[in-house]
Amino acid sequence: MTTATKYKTYSQYKPSGADWLGDIPDNWEAKRLRYFFDYHAGGVWGDEEKGDQNDLICLRVADFDFDHFGLSDNDLTTRNIPENQHSRILEKGDILLEKSGGGEKQTVGRAVRFDSNNRAVCSNFIEKLTPLKVHNSKYISYLMGALYFGTINVRSIKQTTGIQNLDIYAYFSEVVPFPEKAIQKSIADFLDRETTKIDEMVAKKQKMMELLKEKRQALITHAVTKGLDPKAKMKPSGIEWLGDIPEGWEVKKAKFLSDFVSGYSFDSESYVDDGVPIIRIGDIAEIIDFEGVKKVPTELSIGLEKFNVKSGDILLALTGATIGKTAIYNSTEVALLNQRVAILRGKKLDQKYLTYFIASSIFKENIDYLCFGGAQENIGKSEIGSIIISYPKIDEQKEIVAYLDRETAKIDEMMKKVEKQIEKLQEYRQALITNAVTGKIKIKNYE
Repeated sequence: MTTATKYKTYSQYKPSGADWLGDIPDNWEAKRLRYFFDYHAGGVWGDEEKGDQNDLICLRVADFDFDHFGLSDNDLTTRNIPENQHSRILEKGDILLEKSGGGEKQTVGRAVRFDSNNRAVCSNFIEKLTPLKVHNSKYISYLMGALYFGTINVRSIKQTTGIQNLDIYAYFSEVVPFPEKAIQKSIADFLDRETTKIDEMVAKKQKMMELLKEKRQALITHAVTKGLDPKAKMKPSGIEWLGDIPEGWEVKKAKFLSDFVSGYSFDSESYVDDGVPIIRIGDIAEIIDFEGVKKVPTELSIGLEKFNVKSGDILLALTGATIGKTAIYNSTEVALLNQRVAILRGKKLDQKYLTYFIASSIFKENIDYLCFGGAQENIGKSEIGSIIISYPKIDEQKEIVAYLDRETAKIDEMMKKVEKQIEKLQEYRQALITNAVTGKIKIKNYE
């Protein structure tokens, strides 16, 4: 699916003078980004809300719905903004530019459009940009999205300690296309229609992904609680939420069937560029990114061998938003376990069988029930150890593992295909936006 083959181009082009932009339609102009705007100003944070007329919505970067160049309307922040700063109240059609923030995987410089009648300001990590009336603000938001997709924003980023800052003057100096307003509106309307269609296709694919994940988990849960033989005689497990299990199976608490190793509290000031990797809660993934993991000096690992992570270990997140998240450590690289992460090792169970039980809905539901804490939930050794595990003899465990390896591999393959389809649709969406706003495809018969 390519935009080049589906859409026509303009009849004549000319050089834009900008490296990233290339040629533009002959009747378009190429000027610096700043010429789109009448006014721009930094945001304001104000004070705690007081219940008076100065209480206003204060939009943060966390409220950006960048995929749709708009804003979320859920759980918005209210702040008390002094009257002498009300000149910064947003106008419908304003562009909000993220000028501070970002990170290693997501650079600063995202932009969205304010399309609300609410009285609101933006926070001090955002720049308010008011377009000139001779331009279409929705087109501008799509154009600034294309700048972000093409990493043009990166040229204007100044990195400081722990945060990225966008040099507004440098960013505003980028040369961009300036079609006349009627063409801008036509392009924006076209992109509204076409991206909505793509979003609907993506939503269907994402729903399919959720159904496949549910099917995978249901398959695993049934296998580790009911076995593979549909004709097997059943007996009460003695556990209400577990129900009947096959005759010959047993149920025991996890503490009797597995070893639990919790991580060591490494000091972030000890991190070095070259040393022994430590596995933190954010590193738990199907494939661990060893390029991104933190490291500690080799000499610091002496005496900490009990915290070594071994190939085949089950990693388990013990706190935060990812509580209960698991992954198998499939590397031979020597690494140490950090705090808030635990290892589970089967001592009377096949390790792979234990892995599948942990992937079951039974285990997940127990985690949700047992976790404790206020703003940040936690779970520990005693809670994990109290979880009931159903299991057959070792030979049958291995049979179940072989079956689940085979059947989950089929589902995983389907999921990869759907994931690839979603990725292709999202790439196409970005390409369509970029090609439309830069004049690489012709939206209407404007010459």
